[in-house]
Amino acid sequence: MQSLHGHLMPCTRNIRPSRTQCWQHTTAAPRLRSLNCRTVRSRQPNDRGCVVLASLQEISTKCAIVGGGPAAHTAAIYLGRAELEPILFEGWMANGLAPGGQLTTTTYVENFPGFPKPIMGAELCDRFRAQSVEYGCKIYTETVNKLDLLGGSPFKLWTDTKLITADTVIIATGAAAKRLRIPGADEETGYWNKGISACAVCDGASPLFRNNVVGVVGGGDAAMEEACFLARYASKVYIIHRFDYLEASKVMARRAKANPKIEIIWHSQVLEAYGVEGDDILGR
Repeated sequence: MQSLHGHLMPCTRNIRPSRTQCWQHTTAAPRLRSLNCRTVRSRQPNDRGCVVLASLQEISTKCAIVGGGPAAHTAAIYLGRAELEPILFEGWMANGLAPGGQLTTTTYVENFPGFPKPIMGAELCDRFRAQSVEYGCKIYTETVNKLDLLGGSPFKLWTDTKLITADTVIIATGAAAKRLRIPGADEETGYWNKGISACAVCDGASPLFRNNVVGVVGGGDAAMEEACFLARYASKVYIIHRFDYLEASKVMARRAKANPKIEIIWHSQVLEAYGVEGDDILGR
């Protein structure tokens, strides 16, 4: 196996229950409204596998939204303006992402309408959230662990502390990038968003990748598409794949192989990400 480094683009972001009521600030005038809430007892396994009784706050609502990204908050804003009083579960570190989803892992956002100057992804998420609250959405920073949609309306949702019955459920959980679990690819001490990305369209034209040698890890259609896109900006694109064949469709594989700026490195797996000034992706 070769140890490869450089710019990589992997292609494969307790509320104590109340006895009777829970409250929420709504729009404009700071009035309060109450949701239909009560506390119930539920049998749940603990960390030792033993079944114990746990108190769950039971909430009834017209509409529950599962998700915390742009799609979820768009739904919340529309429902709030229609005075349907939605509730939204934005999750807590679901798939390793903070509330807001993959956008929270993005640095400067330059292609969102209404912002002539770049805005940080996390700040944009905060604005989404504030707008949802402004129009009457109640937000819980909890992860929905279970849903019952087969029994028809009202549907049931469970978190660690709540049982929710909802006439309508909107699932807007988005996606999470499949990251490389290798040294140097994390956010705190590695190069995530500092040369390692999961979105060529988002980051490919940035100075980190433009006119540089770039590696794409993977052998499917997504990898071929990302590599062809990056070839517009990068000086060289390596597709790094562990097999001697591509899983991509024939047309996508043919398109990548025909691009003079793309080279495929077969039988190789990325072991570590590190940066050495002046080296190319093969460490030469």
